[in-house]
Amino acid sequence: MFSIPNAFSLPPHFNDKDSWDSAFEFGETLDEGARKPAAVRNVRLPYDVLPRFYSLRLQVRLHKDDTPRFCFNGSVVIKIYCTSSTDSIFVHAFHNLNVSLDLIKVETLLDDDSEGSNVQIKKITYDNDLQWYHILLQSKLEAGQFYRVTFGQFWSPLQTELKGWYLSSYDEGNVKK
Repeated sequence: MFSIPNAFSLPPHFNDKDSWDSAFEFGETLDEGARKPAAVRNVRLPYDVLPRFYSLRLQVRLHKDDTPRFCFNGSVVIKIYCTSSTDSIFVHAFHNLNVSLDLIKVETLLDDDSEGSNVQIKKITYDNDLQWYHILLQSKLEAGQFYRVTFGQFWSPLQTELKGWYLSSYDEGNVKK
């Protein structure tokens, strides 16, 4: 398990939304060689909710008798803190991660970290370009409140390219390992 300390500091531009929303790439040319910035989709996650703690469980299948072989499965529970009221939660995930959408849930946390009430999910979508899940909620999360987001089950084949959790092999003598 991995924990982010409570002294987690926000980036200096946290309160200046214009600065973190203004990613540019150069577009059309104007007079005398001047260039006008073209609009680009922001690739950063919004700061409305911040992760505070992750509990990640993974199981990898590598052995001959594992079925299916060369894949992994797991689940994750994320404790988040809401900094400003929102009805959206974004979670990064690689495009080939197969997530059981019906096992995603959001719930309030009580002061002792015990489970409070479920927060109803309106819709879950995935953005292939930005590689994130957008969880749209029926109601807004409250600023200053902790919540728990659970991805109850996911799996993926191990990749042979060097992205994410990947599989590699080597030859030793005449044996591939």
